[in-house]
Amino acid sequence: MLLQEMTWPEIGNLSRDIPVLVPVAALEQHGRHMPVFTDSLLLGEVVRRVGEAMTDRVLIAPLMWLGNSHHHLDFQGTLSASPRVYLDLLNDLAENLIAHGFRRIVFVNGHGGNITPGEAGHLRAPAATSRSRAICCCCSASTGTKPTRTPAAPTWCSRRWVTPASGRRR
Repeated sequence: MLLQEMTWPEIGNLSRDIPVLVPVAALEQHGRHMPVFTDSLLLGEVVRRVGEAMTDRVLIAPLMWLGNSHHHLDFQGTLSASPRVYLDLLNDLAENLIAHGFRRIVFVNGHGGNITPGEAGHLRAPAATSRSRAICCCCSASTGTKPTRTPAAPTWCSRRWVTPASGRRR
């Protein structure tokens, strides 16, 4: 299900346990032969296929194309958010979804430059998460990683926000 194609009453009728996928990518150079929207196009296709395979078992938010790409600013056409702005965007998206009662939020990353800021961002739990039983995790589609509960895993997926059920990171 695509969030952008639903009415607010339809969204209101969804189970709050349905996973919400939030795709995050970038708009930056990929050599002289590829469009600057490559990361977003690739991730958009991955997410489209997930939606097709899971139909009514997942809610997909619109792709956030603005990523952390300052390392590509020397190339014309790159648009980038500073790490702080990028982190604030991720946290605000999570806060919005949590405020609407959703409890399972998965950020799916499609750009390597988003990995480090994404990890740092998930070290700071949104205020709404501490009042809910929401779980947020991140994974990178480009590296083929899968969400995991192992804190030592060397992927973007290894960080989860604190939930009141355990009072600790998982």
